[in-house]
Amino acid sequence: MENQINLYTIHDCFASTLDTMEIIEILVRESFADMYFGNKTYINVMHENFINQIKSFVTVFIDDKKQEYIIVDEKRINIPNIPISIIENFEQNLKILRSSVIKSAYIIN
Repeated sequence: MENQINLYTIHDCFASTLDTMEIIEILVRESFADMYFGNKTYINVMHENFINQIKSFVTVFIDDKKQEYIIVDEKRINIPNIPISIIENFEQNLKILRSSVIKSAYIIN
């Protein structure tokens, strides 16, 4: 029974005995960081999901410069692309983002 952790979860909440919460906190932080920043595809998949959600509610137009946009209350709103700097410097950004998630006070308490 050594090296076992009693873990209780409900949705995105985690509970355990007092003596194992520190290791659970570390594991949850690292798992979220790996899930979100483990590879380049997550950013692309999330971006595509957002675009698809937008398209399910409104018409998406494309201008001469291939900029996608929508019209809301007679105002044009451009749909942003993923910043090229995130993709070009992915490895460097990955380290910064992962470190920030692991250190975040809001990821788990």
